[in-house]
Amino acid sequence: MRILMVVELLADIGGLEEAVVALSEALSRAGHAVNLFSCRPVSGTNEYRGRLERAGVSVFAGPGWLYRLARVPWRTRDRLITLSIDLLAPLLLPIALVYSLRRHRSWRQSYAGARGRVRHWLGDRLMWDAVAYRPLARILRQFRPDIVHVHGWGLGVDPPFAIDWALSHGLSVVYTEHGVSSSNPGWERLPAGAERAHVAIGPSMGAVNAMAQYGVSRQRLAHIPYITLPPIMEEPIASPSAMTQAKNIVCVARLAPQKGHRYLLAAMKDVIRVHPDAHLYLVGDGSARRDLERLCRDLEITTCVTFVGAIPRSQIGPWYARAMMVVLPSLSEGLPNTLLEAMACARPIVTTDIEGTRELVKQGYNGILVPPKDHAALAEAICNLLANPDLCRQMGERGRNEFLSGPFHAPAVLARTIEAYNQAIAAAANLSRTTA
Repeated sequence: MRILMVVELLADIGGLEEAVVALSEALSRAGHAVNLFSCRPVSGTNEYRGRLERAGVSVFAGPGWLYRLARVPWRTRDRLITLSIDLLAPLLLPIALVYSLRRHRSWRQSYAGARGRVRHWLGDRLMWDAVAYRPLARILRQFRPDIVHVHGWGLGVDPPFAIDWALSHGLSVVYTEHGVSSSNPGWERLPAGAERAHVAIGPSMGAVNAMAQYGVSRQRLAHIPYITLPPIMEEPIASPSAMTQAKNIVCVARLAPQKGHRYLLAAMKDVIRVHPDAHLYLVGDGSARRDLERLCRDLEITTCVTFVGAIPRSQIGPWYARAMMVVLPSLSEGLPNTLLEAMACARPIVTTDIEGTRELVKQGYNGILVPPKDHAALAEAICNLLANPDLCRQMGERGRNEFLSGPFHAPAVLARTIEAYNQAIAAAANLSRTTA
């Protein structure tokens, strides 16, 4: 099968990027031909690009200036069209006069009609959203895909117009929603494209329910979690008995408000009163780093918190290896890769009870769920595990067994993805026969 992945941006680090790259690698190694197109430029030093190319996946990207044009707001475009018409006004007057004589209408009506036709013509020419995908036309001439798999946010809003562009070229389209949940969809209108994809995939049931809530037919929806490959570890992780005895708490997440780090830092203030030898490692970087560092100083916990920063995935294994537990205090999530990786690495989990996380963590079985924004409950859960190393090992072992035998294991996810691709191809074929 020939598969073309489409993303808005193949960033240097991110959950969406990791999900797309892991899926592309798995498909390529299973014998499928995979290409990836990024609407925005991809740097030559991008780790994900290197991983894809080593797996035999070609990476293409559109020019930055074309993408920036595609993102110009419609209000700005409308002003540009109005200015252009005003500049053309001397030419439109004689045209309007000819029309008024031919059609026996007032010249004012003819002039307004001429302006309207010019506005319509310019509007078509300023559809930069579609123009941004012109580089894809060159790819299609060499690589006619069986499936175009669009990965985005906001029910098809990003990447802009990708779904409609692919459909206009008669391609079978699958869309994966990486960000919206039914409890906090974040969009107050119908989906922009997601409802027109032949198959729409939600990595979590929250994403599936959100798409159904916003108009996507249940018959087109599929619940398929991310493919997650265990991070490279310095030692085998088949048995959690090798878990470190140090009281290390690891949080792997982008430093952004939605990840809830401020509540984890507030919890650490309580944790170190009971376990003064506990240490928190924040793996990741982001816009909230300065505020979080300031909060550490205000809470006087700088000696027990380390900001590790962003690190390549190839170097993340040792951080899971040194963890006694993995904590994720997010306020909203799709399907967090961090928790899948923690399960694969046989580490117990403390996380907030929200959509996405509760699909992975069973209360008291492979981790502990706490209410979001509740630093006291978070501290209590962390202290409970710090005081019970045997419980940590048991939870870690259960989580790993769940990962290896459940629906999150790579072979199971790959099989369900291929099934969704075949469903999309069949749906596109049926639609073409119906409209023929």
